[in-house]
Amino acid sequence: MATSNDLLIKQRSVIEFLVAKGCSATNIHARMKTVYGEMCISDCAVSKWLTVEMKAQRKNMSIQVLERYNAEGEAFLQRILTGDESWVHHYDPECKAQSMEYRHKTFPKSELRRFRHDEDSILQHDNARPHTSRQTQDALRQLKLTTLPHPAYSPDLAPSDYYLFPQLKNYLKGHPYDNDEEVIADVRRWCRGQSSEFFADGVRQLVGGCVLIAIIE
Repeated sequence: MATSNDLLIKQRSVIEFLVAKGCSATNIHARMKTVYGEMCISDCAVSKWLTVEMKAQRKNMSIQVLERYNAEGEAFLQRILTGDESWVHHYDPECKAQSMEYRHKTFPKSELRRFRHDEDSILQHDNARPHTSRQTQDALRQLKLTTLPHPAYSPDLAPSDYYLFPQLKNYLKGHPYDNDEEVIADVRRWCRGQSSEFFADGVRQLVGGCVLIAIIE
């Protein structure tokens, strides 16, 4: 018969697994409750353990990146592909007054995606559900594309999230568009107008972020 300590160890392992899958504390606790019932740890305990696991994952991943950077230097960063999905509005007002002046019945949005692939590329993206799905993982295996581990809930370690998208959306603010095609065309125009050094700078900042996490966490 399993002891209470055995159950805690098992539940800790479940949390580690589900954190790696990118599940939230609420979702983790709900799923564990269906299995362990009254023996399930509290939602507060799940949140506490999740925080500990997230910090450990972030630190381990940061150390891995730094070790590879120290071994390979700039060549390692040049191999990294980074990407994500982001919603782009037909109109993103610069201020509250503009928001009140503009109305759109549906406010449709378009999604930005960008991807290229070389044999020695390393894909760095977060663990959102579209990226961790079986279909995506199967496609990555077929492409023989190496993926850089990414800890859950860490947008500060995804250059597209903390560098590219904020600057793009800052450019789009205050620009009204009538349809998706106009938004897509302007997004492409902006991206193509940036120098290769602009994108390289975003990837380089990954190293600085990893250094801070490795020290602080």
